[in-house]
Amino acid sequence: MIDSYMHNLSADKTIPSKVKIRYKNFAYFVKKLFQLREKQNGFKLNNIKEKLNDEINVEYKKWLLDRIIEIKVVHGDISQNFQ
Repeated sequence: MIDSYMHNLSADKTIPSKVKIRYKNFAYFVKKLFQLREKQNGFKLNNIKEKLNDEINVEYKKWLLDRIIEIKVVHGDISQNFQ
């Protein structure tokens, strides 16, 4: 589903490229969070959080950060270094 979204976003000529980048980055992080939620890998979760914090061009950044916290709460303390 995310891959279809990315394809449609890329094909849409009416959306400015700067906006496409922000939404592509959002979709990238959503996909990574889905994958990590299933694997319960705290180290990779921290890596995704760091990448997300470093990324300037991403839509709904706060929402994504909230999902990272939610994954941590639901799955317990999956990483002692999680902050």
